[in-house]
Amino acid sequence: MTEEHSKKKKQSLLSKSIEHAIAVTDNDNAEQFAIAEVLQLSSEKIKINQETYLLVVNHKQGFDAARLAVRYNPVLKKYDYIVGDWGYGQLRLRGFYDDQRPQVKIDQKISTLQDYLLEYCNFGCAYFVIERERKLPYATKLKPRNHRYKRRVVKTPKIVSKTNSSQATKALHSSKKNTKFKIRNLGK
Repeated sequence: MTEEHSKKKKQSLLSKSIEHAIAVTDNDNAEQFAIAEVLQLSSEKIKINQETYLLVVNHKQGFDAARLAVRYNPVLKKYDYIVGDWGYGQLRLRGFYDDQRPQVKIDQKISTLQDYLLEYCNFGCAYFVIERERKLPYATKLKPRNHRYKRRVVKTPKIVSKTNSSQATKALHSSKKNTKFKIRNLGK
């Protein structure tokens, strides 16, 4: 009886998660599952959770405020640009930084947008680009080097002249006598 009960419970949880996924993808119920507050102030201005953005590119009318509200993640507020692309009826969001921002990987800069669209998005998909109106300040200082680990200076070996070669061989043989290991015969 308990096995049947646990199977029904698992099936009900699975069916609820599937119903939730279908409801989120359905345009009519999108506002019900909105994570962010997205307001379109004008044809070019958008407000996402009290932050103002400018709609820079709206390729094939890819911008949808209701779907952006559902898919938005608070992690995206650190980026200067947010790119949304459509594939198989799903909106995917990715953040990019301004080109002038120091200490940012090249693939995270907005100048690589065309590469991103060609490599990671469906061919000819609808997409949009929104830009933060007031960008976050740039970090101009470089991080200080960690001086905890100092460079090790490698000492060059001394060159033994021909006159001192007999002393060097004596020192070499004397160091062999002081070894603390024995060679065993492992045969048979």
